[in-house]
Parts: sequence; structure tokens; C-alpha cells
Amino acid sequence: DESTNRLNFDKRKAIKLVEQTMEKQIEQRGRQMVKRFQKLGIDPLGIGSKVRSHDRTWSAKKWKDLYPHVGVNIKVDVKIRDTGTIS
Repeated sequence: DESTNRLNFDKRKAIKLVEQTMEKQIEQRGRQMVKRFQKLGIDPLGIGSKVRSHDRTWSAKKWKDLYPHVGVNIKVDVKIRDTGTIS
């Protein structure tokens, strides 16, 4: 039935829009959190540990000086797996 196909297409389009909107919002909030962590001088995400595992010259002092200025990229991939219906 043509109306069912149109509804499914619109639903997929709506789901994609929700996924993209959520990704942008989560990325933005994540960047804000990381900036706050850097300002406070705390590393609850363990970024320093990750850097240490790839840098033989790593030192706690060097990291403390560098951390507030490190650029952190946040990439979020939201996939809605299922949706409900409202009756």
C-alpha cells in the first residue's frame, strides 16, 4: 500500500533526524564537560593514561602543564534500534 510505504519512509527520515540531533547535542555537552575538567585540572576520562601509553617521554609534570590546552575530539554515533508506537 502506497500510504504505508510513505509512512515508513517518513519514519526512517524522522529517526535519522533524531539521531543526528542527539549526536550534535551529546558532542556539544561532551566538549563542555572536557573543558570544565581541564579548567579544574582533573582527568576523570583518563586521557593522560591514554597519552602515556603512546608517549615514552610522558611525565606527570609535563601532562599537568599540557592537559589544560590539549584539544579533545568527541565523536558520537547514535543509532536508534527500535521505536515504540503511541496509541
